Amino acid sequence: MQGSMDQNAAGNRTATDVVVVGGGVIGLWTAWQLATNGATVCLVDAALPGQASAAGGGILAPIPPTVYSQALVPLLEDSLLRYPAQCEQLAIMTGISPEYWVSGCAVYGHSMPEDAERPSWLRHARSVPGPGGSSMRSGVWLPQVGQVRPPRLLAALRAACDQLGCDRLQQRVRSIDVQPALPVVRLEDGRRLMASKLVIATGAWTGGLVPAAPTRPVAGQMLALQAGDRAPEGIVIDDGRYLIPRQDGVVVVGSTLAIDSWSIQPDEADTASLRAFAERAHPALADARLISRWCGVRPAPAALNDTPFIGPLQGHDDVVLATGHYRLGLSLAPATAARVVQQVTGAA
Repeated sequence: MQGSMDQNAAGNRTATDVVVVGGGVIGLWTAWQLATNGATVCLVDAALPGQASAAGGGILAPIPPTVYSQALVPLLEDSLLRYPAQCEQLAIMTGISPEYWVSGCAVYGHSMPEDAERPSWLRHARSVPGPGGSSMRSGVWLPQVGQVRPPRLLAALRAACDQLGCDRLQQRVRSIDVQPALPVVRLEDGRRLMASKLVIATGAWTGGLVPAAPTRPVAGQMLALQAGDRAPEGIVIDDGRYLIPRQDGVVVVGSTLAIDSWSIQPDEADTASLRAFAERAHPALADARLISRWCGVRPAPAALNDTPFIGPLQGHDDVVLATGHYRLGLSLAPATAARVVQQVTGAA
């Protein structure tokens, strides 16, 4: 695709190719891949506090990995296949490593599914004892589960978009009108963006902009602890919460779940609960220093399932949705972007 962004006397901007609304991991990955395929891209993001991507842990699997729908499997398998090479490409392009790492994952409290052929992230599983060597709370070790470090991944994606000439606007979107010949995005500063193709990747805010794609906010709090050499060997998941060891000795602890909540203020009770979980799941973290705590808002489908909205808005082939990823946005970003690119450009 070839095109340009023009400014006219009315203050409108017309993109002959694509406007992407939403600068989380889905919007950024999509913009990067569109630009890689030759499209001119304008990416609009309000940089609102609580964005799910920036707040996420970065586990590249369902949480827990043993619970998933069959509809999710091909999308996630595709994403996991794309992750290593695309992270390497980002690092080479930008000098910023997303810290993709197949660290493995111990899961407690869940049995393995009876699938005839297990998905890739569950292969080569073996039993492991519970925390502290307990035989009363055994689990399963999944060596194929990987992770990425979200702040570094997002920084690399922004840098890659910039290198490829994407026009990034930090503006809040007031409304989206899909009825005209060209979709119109109205910004809070009064400007209007028009595009031959529009991608909506606005996460938890989608329902307020596009009623046909209802999303529910699910807020959650996380912590980072300085563990040094006392970090667990790999990711630990138990009772819906998790520990994520980074390669520099930091351990991320998550996460609380507050359905239909927009709250992004850390809570003392949640902080205490997460610390108690960390110490129970990995006793060596008992006196680990708290580095930081933060909250994010996940974009859940109305049914709180693992099936995001990816595809044309009904009745509007020039508008593509990429939202509702709930707890799987980071995991599904590469495959989501590939599908959006195919729908926007017709590229295989």
